[in-house]
Amino acid sequence: MQDENIHGHKPADCLNCGYHFTAENNFCPVCGQENHDLRVPFKHLLMETLEGTLHLDSKIFTSLKLLVLSPGKLSSEFIQGKRVTNVPPIRLYVFISFVFFLVFNFVNHFNQGPETEHGHHPLPSFIKMDSTSMAHLSNKSETELDSVINADSTSRSKFDHILLHQLARIINEGMEAYTHTLIKYVSYAMFFLMPLFGFYVYLLNRKSFYIDNLVFSIHIHCFLFLMMTVYFLTTLIYSSDLLLFIFNISGIFYLHRSLHTAFPALKKSVSRTFVLAVIYFFTVAIVLLSVIVLSLIFF
Repeated sequence: MQDENIHGHKPADCLNCGYHFTAENNFCPVCGQENHDLRVPFKHLLMETLEGTLHLDSKIFTSLKLLVLSPGKLSSEFIQGKRVTNVPPIRLYVFISFVFFLVFNFVNHFNQGPETEHGHHPLPSFIKMDSTSMAHLSNKSETELDSVINADSTSRSKFDHILLHQLARIINEGMEAYTHTLIKYVSYAMFFLMPLFGFYVYLLNRKSFYIDNLVFSIHIHCFLFLMMTVYFLTTLIYSSDLLLFIFNISGIFYLHRSLHTAFPALKKSVSRTFVLAVIYFFTVAIVLLSVIVLSLIFF
């Protein structure tokens, strides 16, 4: 009874090695196992799983709150050295990007239409091809496909041949393999884009250290991934150009507020924010176009 009064619901002895706990022992000094009540709620088990697999704990909620509701505050606290209460930037990015790609894959699978009346799978929405041309590429062996392509009087380059063969794969097999490759290349591209965006910000803020701008860039991309996650989920219910426009304007506004908070020297730089957003938009467009082409070639 005395042990129970001292320890409450905690065991009096370590269940791993048998060490007898004293009142102040929250961890076993012999084997390191945590001394806590085994009858814990589901929330505790969930957080323990997240911490064990993604190295996340309750700090994720504090970090997400700052990231969404206080633009630039998370970066500002990191730059000022207040780091214990928040999730480290790279770890936060890995978690949010994981959720984004999971949602993207789900939405893409959900939106993938059924086979057409000719019995082949639809192409990605950014590739325009009429049903007759698709029918010519469907259900053909490699040799038959080469014959169909060569029979066309149009002169085609080697790249055209490769592209048409890959489109035929999508038509015959569906988009699953292509989507997996696209996600892989996009994730690679982000590790190029984030340092590049950090360098763009550094050019506007030369008195700062580059690492501060890189951390700022990571947090901006974390927010963009969160915003895109919400956008893709929203498209399951409602989709329009207006919705996309609202998300784009929100992103620019968030960037402007974040720059002001993280770097007070840029407080009156509305024009710089606009220039930064435009330059980065074209950079992302070029990189994503390259990613789409590479994904089509190598999936």
